[in-house]
Amino acid sequence: MTFIIFGAVLVFIGACFVAGGHFVQKHQRNLQERCTATVEAELVDTVPRSTRYSDTTHITYHGVYAFSPEENLHLKSQNEIGYATPEEALGPHVTIRYNPNKPAEFIIPGESEEVIQSDLLPGFKRGGIAMLVGGVLLVVVGLVVGM
Repeated sequence: MTFIIFGAVLVFIGACFVAGGHFVQKHQRNLQERCTATVEAELVDTVPRSTRYSDTTHITYHGVYAFSPEENLHLKSQNEIGYATPEEALGPHVTIRYNPNKPAEFIIPGESEEVIQSDLLPGFKRGGIAMLVGGVLLVVVGLVVGM
């Protein structure tokens, strides 16, 4: 019975890893498709964001960029992608691509591609697949042993 429970938990966690990796990758690709207009932007600040995982708090620093997508429109918007230190935020001047229908939504060319192609997402998916396979094997072993 222990094999079945442990296997089922591994299958669930593995499925979450695979689905999460797929969701992030799809979100980044959709964002790239929506952001078609370009403009120069200036890094005006960095903002810390904290995320809590179990007993650990992880802090990332997100650049705040000022830009003018239209003549009388001046925006400041936070980058979705964060860095380990404030100094890593790209700037002081960068070319950004923004969504003409929602100008506060933007990407920095090259940066979002790094997220998709980084070792993190494929590693997340591979880890999830390994957990799925291991979980299924444990469930099968548990069923065979239990008979």
